[in-house]
Amino acid sequence: MAKKYFCLVAMLLCFPVIMVNAQGSMTDIDGNVYPTITIGEQEWMGKNLRVSHYTNGDPILHEENHTVWQTSQEGLRTWYNHDPANEDLYGMLYNWHATVDERGLCPAGWRTPTDADWQQLLEFIDPNHRGNNNPAGTKLKSRRQQNSPLGAPWDTHEHPRWDSHGYRYGTDDFDFNALPGGNYTMGNAFVSKGQHAYFWSSTPATHKHAWARIITFNMAGMNRSQYLQQIGFSVRCIRGEVQQVQHPQVNTLIPYEVTSTTTMAGGEVISEGGGAVTARGLVWGQNPNPSLSQNEGQLQAGSGPGTFTAQITELE
Repeated sequence: MAKKYFCLVAMLLCFPVIMVNAQGSMTDIDGNVYPTITIGEQEWMGKNLRVSHYTNGDPILHEENHTVWQTSQEGLRTWYNHDPANEDLYGMLYNWHATVDERGLCPAGWRTPTDADWQQLLEFIDPNHRGNNNPAGTKLKSRRQQNSPLGAPWDTHEHPRWDSHGYRYGTDDFDFNALPGGNYTMGNAFVSKGQHAYFWSSTPATHKHAWARIITFNMAGMNRSQYLQQIGFSVRCIRGEVQQVQHPQVNTLIPYEVTSTTTMAGGEVISEGGGAVTARGLVWGQNPNPSLSQNEGQLQAGSGPGTFTAQITELE
């Protein structure tokens, strides 16, 4: 039996994002002022977000009850160790739901970066990168570090700063000033202050996970991974119009009940991207990446979010 390749197709209208470049500073709804820096065609905040209100003025829920963090589908914020002194040093920690709240976590004209935004930043820093094997972490880290070989004023034990490492020190080539604010875990622990910087994207990975970027004190790269949406991470905003509609996010399920001529297959629409998925289903063929216009078969399986399965028949 010839190998079959399966992919899912979800259809909706998408609108382009207009990016406006500038440099200087920006102010959030609470009056906090942040430096901004332009890297390639993107403009980023030069410090971690510390806002306590959405753009429409509603408060972002400040929560210290860990049970609420474990279960809430609402946006939450806190400080590392629930200590407000860490706000000035490393900004706030937010769960993922706060980053995609329709009231707007970032100031007007700014938004939470998508996974594609982070990838564009990485591509600009290192067009020849190989996944997590890249120099972006070194080039984005703040120079503030214990025992930094760069000397004064970067060699410091005072927070905010990175933990000591003999040769993985930050050079901050773009004034991104990445600082290790740590994270609030699902195990009711605050970890990695001084060691790891975790930054949310607005892009879901599954219905429970979302994509994030990680920079660590002992690695050169900026890594990409998915984390539970209830975890508390730092946020950096990017200039641009809010993406009301993005590409839908869909995962392919592993085919099962395979016979010589049939198989069960399906997928899971984990995000509609702010629009409506009007059709979902499968296309297949004997060559990789079949499409609706060039395939050996296609099958529609309803619409909207959620999991769907269908039987494919008449295979060779």
